[in-house]
Amino acid sequence: MIYYFDDLNRINELKERELDRYISNERAIYASRFKFRNGRIQIKIAYLLLRAALYLEYGIKEPPQILMNPNGKPYLVTDRNLYFNFSHCKEGVVCGLSRQEIGVDIQEYIDFDVGTARMFMTNDELKKIGELTMLDELRNFREIETDPFPGVTEVQKEFTKIWALKESYGKYSSQGICYDMTRFQIEDGVRKENLISKSFSYKKYVLAVTTHENIKLVPITIHELMHLCEGLREFY
Repeated sequence: MIYYFDDLNRINELKERELDRYISNERAIYASRFKFRNGRIQIKIAYLLLRAALYLEYGIKEPPQILMNPNGKPYLVTDRNLYFNFSHCKEGVVCGLSRQEIGVDIQEYIDFDVGTARMFMTNDELKKIGELTMLDELRNFREIETDPFPGVTEVQKEFTKIWALKESYGKYSSQGICYDMTRFQIEDGVRKENLISKSFSYKKYVLAVTTHENIKLVPITIHELMHLCEGLREFY
């Protein structure tokens, strides 16, 4: 399952100190290496989402030990038959847990940049961006009351979606962004050879998943996360 959290703006310094009670020493040290507070909070939330996922799905209460493989992908020392993946951005945090390899990415909407686009988009993907640019111009960037993505252009949505999908695939395959993205086109939501990459668009961000399993998204609020962690506190 995929667990995601987008209550980051509700975590003040007092709430962060409360969260620290549920973080292992190992993860606290890792989080402390991040210069900015937002980055430290995102790292802590990702770890707590993993703890919640392990407990809810497999009844595992013990704190997970995390190491990196040679390609930099994290894995569980305690159970090599379980796979997980983290991602975070300024708008949210996501953790995927599976019995098979998995990759996830979360990305706030980003402006189109032609130089960046040519580094990861195929010709067909660039062509679609051109078509959407004309659509945005016709709309004249007007706000529409019923628009579920206020202030976000069609180009931003597509550009961000393609990046998130390709990053989720790179994390699934342990390649990161070190593969020829310009020759690799992902069909969003289409299962091929028992593998699927799918994106989910929200008001402020796009979430993408690459997995062999059926995708189920589970939103977690700050209150739900704190409640779950309180029940696991005795195992720290």
